[in-house]
Amino acid sequence: MSETGPVTVYLGLGSNLGDRSQNIDRAINRIGQCLKMSRCSPIYETEPFGVPDQPKFLNMVVEAKTETPPLELLRFLKGIEQQLGRNSAGSDAPRAIDIDILFYDARIISTEALTIPHPRLSQRAFVLVPLNDLSPGLTHPISKKTVAEMLSALDNPKGIELFSKHLPMKDKANEGTGRTMYYISVKDHFDAAHFLRGYAGKCENLHGHRYEMVVKLSSSKLNEVGLAYDFTDLKAVVKPVLARYDHVLLNDVPPFDKINPSAENIARTIYEEIKPKISGAGLESVTVWESPENFIEYRED
Repeated sequence: MSETGPVTVYLGLGSNLGDRSQNIDRAINRIGQCLKMSRCSPIYETEPFGVPDQPKFLNMVVEAKTETPPLELLRFLKGIEQQLGRNSAGSDAPRAIDIDILFYDARIISTEALTIPHPRLSQRAFVLVPLNDLSPGLTHPISKKTVAEMLSALDNPKGIELFSKHLPMKDKANEGTGRTMYYISVKDHFDAAHFLRGYAGKCENLHGHRYEMVVKLSSSKLNEVGLAYDFTDLKAVVKPVLARYDHVLLNDVPPFDKINPSAENIARTIYEEIKPKISGAGLESVTVWESPENFIEYRED
């Protein structure tokens, strides 16, 4: 953790393999689990840089707050790339997702593993164009040039077209229906033990479980950051609710002192506890995994 509190970071995202919009959507979702996102640029479709014989990219820049140290942040972002299918074919190769740390406050870092500011950002219009949308006056701590100045120094950059003003977090099931909804979800867990009652003597042995949770919100519009809701705000709501059930015997904790702590009852109970704490979006569903094969999704009809 940072000793001086949160710092501002700028991250560049790019994708040119598979469902590019979905890749960026998933990357933003995972980044939001750790960083507090402040602003997101529009998404641009861009010509590949360096090796032209490959598909076009989607590129964007995210401004966020974090207390995660730079090297730890790098490991976190590389983990996201691997989860989303990034291979090690090289920096100019096609990729499902690429996430670069462009700036980490005004910090200057030069190590074998990490260079900040990003060493090639002043040459890359596909980075400077979305970065300029967010912070044209942001100053490079080495060259002392602003983002706007670095962009204007490029010789008529081409091959950069606006793709979307917002993040692609739409519900594809509603396409063509005239109903547009935007979704986000967060994943968390708690560990608890329980025994099931009322089954005529069956399943009454004590069971210990790690309950995996996914809480999903929906909204008909995006907020000023371009999200349906803020990931870290949602986690701040979810965590205290789950903490009540963590490392306890569920049968001793209301309401499970009166009902069986089945996955269905847990999902319904957590849904009912979280719903009144959410403002500005609707609680879509709560899904509980009791095991990889045993899960239940609860939503109000």
